[in-house]
Amino acid sequence: MQVTVENGRAVKVQGHPDHPPTHGALCTKVSRYTERTYHAERVLHPLKRVGPKGSGRFERVRWDDALGDIAARLSAIAGPNGASAEAIVIFRELAVHMGSLDPCFVESDEALARTAFRPAREGGIDFAALREHGWVKLDIAEAPFADGNFQTPGGKCRIDAPGYGVPDYVPNYESPTSSPALAARYPLAMISPPERNFLNSSFVNVKSLRGIEGEPVVEIADADARARGIATGQVVRIFNDRDNISCKAIVGARARPGVVNGLGIWWKKLSSDGRNVNELTHQGLTDIGRAPSFYDCLVEVEPAERATR
Repeated sequence: MQVTVENGRAVKVQGHPDHPPTHGALCTKVSRYTERTYHAERVLHPLKRVGPKGSGRFERVRWDDALGDIAARLSAIAGPNGASAEAIVIFRELAVHMGSLDPCFVESDEALARTAFRPAREGGIDFAALREHGWVKLDIAEAPFADGNFQTPGGKCRIDAPGYGVPDYVPNYESPTSSPALAARYPLAMISPPERNFLNSSFVNVKSLRGIEGEPVVEIADADARARGIATGQVVRIFNDRDNISCKAIVGARARPGVVNGLGIWWKKLSSDGRNVNELTHQGLTDIGRAPSFYDCLVEVEPAERATR
């Protein structure tokens, strides 16, 4: 972002034209930054209406009171709408159909919520107060562990999962140490985070967000790009033994040397070749939790015109 300052005051805000994800675009909120920041009627403190709607009568209130009131009102209107259902209801019904007998799927919402908190008598929070006000401020310092001070023998952070002990290092499925032969053929590690404006795949259906992101790309470090004759804007082929995809490359410092960022969440139909980064990731699961390990992926990248199929 570029900001023009005159006499200590911002007078103009604009996007940086060389920023790869935005190409100089700013959202409506940020583009009007100077107008809001210096507006004569800018609200500096929480205000609560004390007269009829439209009367313009407000009184200043504390932040704690304002947040509590907002939380209570949101809770009151958060019921299901029409034929929709809360996520927890959907999970429970799926569990029944899949034959799961785990007790968590029959516990009430409140019982599940209570398991996340220690009771007040043990230094936790008053759950009744949480239900009444919608939020509770913890009695802790702003950054309690900034200088260590963990309740461990050495005062350092110690990861000790109940029943597992301190975890050992587990190498990736695909890495130079665990699979050197594979790494010799596919020397780049690929991670596949979502595009900045795509929280999940449903966001891709929003035309304005697609317009900001443009098209699927892969980010690659300068040194890795030079070694492969790749330039920004060039169509490249990303491949491994599982499959291959094609997209444009963005060369720069956002990708670490040896790592490429294959920005994901894009629907296949929106890609030039009808594929996305999911074609390249494997189905292996993590050792604890049995979670997906799609950031564990080796690939190679080459200019599309040099590709041999």
